[in-house]
Amino acid sequence: LGRRCLTRLIYYPNTAAMIAVESSVARVEAALKKMSRRALARAANIVPANLREAGTPDWNPTRRTLRALEEAIEAGVAGEKAHRESVARNSRSRR
Repeated sequence: LGRRCLTRLIYYPNTAAMIAVESSVARVEAALKKMSRRALARAANIVPANLREAGTPDWNPTRRTLRALEEAIEAGVAGEKAHRESVARNSRSRR
């Protein structure tokens, strides 16, 4: 096991909680491929230093940081979906 897994095992002994944390971390890492750390931190209203080690096995975010990032990602996804739907609606009305 890597250091990250051992750390999570200590703080999240419940298997379901550990899976949820790993899923959240994976979503954050995927979001970081699309946007900068600074932009994601700004969207989540956290300090960019919290994302310094994001994407490395040593990154161990707090529950609060992870929740803020999840909410920012979710808001961004919802915003993108609403924008796509609006564009599609406008293009249909022009026909």
